[in-house]
Amino acid sequence: MTHTHRWPLFYDTHLANGIPRDAVFLQWKVAKVHIDCYTLGPEWNEARDGDAVPDDYRTGQEYDWPRKVDQNHWVIIVETEDAHQIRLEMVDMWNPRTVENRPGVLMLHRLAYKGPSKSMLYRATYTWSGPPATIRQFLEHTLKKAWHKYEMVETDEGVKGCRYHL
Repeated sequence: MTHTHRWPLFYDTHLANGIPRDAVFLQWKVAKVHIDCYTLGPEWNEARDGDAVPDDYRTGQEYDWPRKVDQNHWVIIVETEDAHQIRLEMVDMWNPRTVENRPGVLMLHRLAYKGPSKSMLYRATYTWSGPPATIRQFLEHTLKKAWHKYEMVETDEGVKGCRYHL
């Protein structure tokens, strides 16, 4: 299994987003931060087993998998001291908190695998050099900086992924 848990980050605190106060992963220490690019082609996720991911958590509508064209996708991977990984990514899901309910939700995933994804195309790695920080502190910083208040827009060519702050 690729993901053990995932949370859409609609709100300004981890509790409001449904992440339990006592979630063990919140205490993990940050060791590295990776910027990964991987493909969202028909085989974008090696462990999907054909299951559908909800597109809209309110209506239960689902994505049309597999994707019909290859796309590159950028994510932030936070790696802990014991090689656990947390992924932050913007997903094309309807967000009730954006202007006019537009798509674009920052999604937090606690990953069940260690090391890079098999579909990764590029990785830039940064060693954590600041004061020791936990996943909870990293997440609080992310929410304080309002990264969850971005939305996806389409370019003139129809490519999704460009974002601007609301």
